[in-house]
Amino acid sequence: MRLSFGLWYDFRNPAPWRQPWDRLYQETLDQVAWADALGFDSVWLSEHHFTDDGYLPALLPMLAALAMRTSRLRLGTAVLLAPLHHPLRLAEDAAVVDVLSGGRLELGLAPGYRATEFALLGVPRAERGRRTDETIEVVQAAWRGRPFSDRGRCFQFDDAVVTPPPLQRPHPPIWVGGASRRDHPPAATVPVRPAYLLGAPTRSADRPQHPLPRAVRAGGPPPPGPRHSAGLSSW
Repeated sequence: MRLSFGLWYDFRNPAPWRQPWDRLYQETLDQVAWADALGFDSVWLSEHHFTDDGYLPALLPMLAALAMRTSRLRLGTAVLLAPLHHPLRLAEDAAVVDVLSGGRLELGLAPGYRATEFALLGVPRAERGRRTDETIEVVQAAWRGRPFSDRGRCFQFDDAVVTPPPLQRPHPPIWVGGASRRDHPPAATVPVRPAYLLGAPTRSADRPQHPLPRAVRAGGPPPPGPRHSAGLSSW
């Protein structure tokens, strides 16, 4: 099993220590370019909306900028909140990032949880699981580069063609993220190889333990199949 190392950014800029936004963004891009030169394996960005600390709301535009500043790093979303995006537009934007980066995109998706985000964007929070399932299906179909239609419960359209196609074939890796067992759709409903994006800590009084296989929690190697990613916060 190969162990790889990456960096995780959310671009928060809290009021007590706030610096000019252009400086924060530029210096973070500089740091990621430095990590690329030092041999790190990946960089990951996470998404939230309507926060007072400036949490990054636009992952794919930022990954496109990072694609222009790096040459080796895998560029990932950890995670993009699938229910808050139309899947056709998501497929287009993600494919552009994959093309610009020379095929380095890793697309991590999750249902989200913050009620404020769903309310302000007009998305029913009760549909977050189903919307995530349908988004995965639509994105994969869109990346085949052929006209297709969809008659899901959340999205309906006819004869959509998404271009450009991503460089990675059959498509960029798709991760499914979440902090509890119910955040992960049943394997039978998700047409992707499952993978888990973990935060740290993965267990707390108000957040269930993440559904890692028992062997991994006991200190053993992961079983074949799912990929796992664990994150540690540092300042």
